Amino acid sequence: MKVFWLAVSVLAIVSCKEELPPDDPDVTVTDYESLLSPDTSDTGTPEVQLGDSDSPLAQCELKWNYTIPLGGNGNHPIVDDDGVATITTGNACVRVKSTGTQHCNAPFLGASNSGIFGAPTQNQAGTIYFGSAKGDLYALTDKCTPRWQSPVRVVDEEKTGKAPLAFKTAPVVNGDEIYLLDDRPSLHKCFDNKSNGICGNGTDSFHFWVNDDPLENATPVYVGSAKPFVAFPTRKKVMAVDPAGSLTWQFSEFTSSDDDFREVSSSLAVTTQRKIIFV
Repeated sequence: MKVFWLAVSVLAIVSCKEELPPDDPDVTVTDYESLLSPDTSDTGTPEVQLGDSDSPLAQCELKWNYTIPLGGNGNHPIVDDDGVATITTGNACVRVKSTGTQHCNAPFLGASNSGIFGAPTQNQAGTIYFGSAKGDLYALTDKCTPRWQSPVRVVDEEKTGKAPLAFKTAPVVNGDEIYLLDDRPSLHKCFDNKSNGICGNGTDSFHFWVNDDPLENATPVYVGSAKPFVAFPTRKKVMAVDPAGSLTWQFSEFTSSDDDFREVSSSLAVTTQRKIIFV
């Protein structure tokens, strides 16, 4: 098992044992599926024993590390099927091979408000997407060659006063559809038409406005089926929007009581049964 991690601007890969220890009958593990059932009364308390020398967690070794030469604060890496890791920093996108050597890089040395603060995502064709602090969407090839840069525009932006804010989380893709969550937070849908990105201005893209506090690193998730939707968290809600830009559902346990103040505090995970798990 290989684990990629990023600290400041250093990418490292750690190799661990792949064998998992046998189940311990004395350890109670949370049944996360049952957490979604309204009649769950006792799900137990999980225990993690990191100090056990027989645990795979204690039998890992550093294989290599790679210092990103272009500087900036790195985001969490993504890894493709060829083992190449992609990292965005404040001013660059860098790809590193599984051997620890650089595959390619694309520096972005524009104005201070055009920094790259969100993590990247990659589609099955290899195209890499990420947003910027300026509100632009970038597309790169897997060789770090820029394909296009598209500002996310809103119809009647001057009249409504609504404009995209900084994109600081990874987009989520489905085919040629790209969904981005800005810092308002609001959800934006764009298209990759091969020659450029289409984001607004009367196309089938949309802008779904939310009046709530943003959640840091709240990457949206795409849940496909006969009735697909894109879900994303805010501080007080989890919301789902269909591909046409209409609200499908929302969940909130927020109350105005000081004694019952509940907030969402994590990104979303999706089970194979299309259930959403979060903290």
